[in-house]
Amino acid sequence: MIGPCTLSPGVAGTSPVITVNWRFPAGTAYAAPANVNYYVANGGLLPNLTGVVLGTNLSTTGPVGGVYTTQFKSGVLGGLLGGSYGVYLQTKDGSGWVSSLATANASMGLAGANPACTVQ
Repeated sequence: MIGPCTLSPGVAGTSPVITVNWRFPAGTAYAAPANVNYYVANGGLLPNLTGVVLGTNLSTTGPVGGVYTTQFKSGVLGGLLGGSYGVYLQTKDGSGWVSSLATANASMGLAGANPACTVQ
């Protein structure tokens, strides 16, 4: 379950950061990073889906009250400038099971105008 999300465009839209708050399903013992996959997609299109690993351009903190906060930074959002990006989270477990993708879509105009992020 994810939400809410925000898009901070940075100076003139050149260093966007998408921040997503999320939690694992209630009653589970899942924890990040062991039980989560992260993905991004230019234009929010699933055929463009690319896996991302934690590092300089992707960070997760928490949980605080069961809620994790993940930031997708400009290094993994190469095509966002004046466009849109989808970010996705997926729960997984050791048996190979994976959940459906939880989705947030972010967009902004040129120079970072009108930044928006919505959870789907």
